[in-house]
Amino acid sequence: MFEPSSGSLDFQTKQDEEIFYFVNFSKMENVNDLVKVLSTMGFGISDKNPHYEDVKQFLDLDRPVKLK
Repeated sequence: MFEPSSGSLDFQTKQDEEIFYFVNFSKMENVNDLVKVLSTMGFGISDKNPHYEDVKQFLDLDRPVKLK
C-alpha cells in the first residue's frame, strides 16, 4: 500500500526506506521524455503474450529471463 509523503526533504525518513514516486506526465515536453521514463521501468514481455510476435523485433532476445 502506498502512503503519501510530505515532500522530498523529509528528514524523518529512514536511510534504508524506499520512496515511490508517481510519474507526472504533464511535466513531459516530448516523446523522448516519455521514452526516458519508460526505459527506467524495466518492462518485459512474455513469449506467451498474444502480441509477442508483433514486438519481438524490439526485445533483447540475447538476455532472456526465465520465470519460475
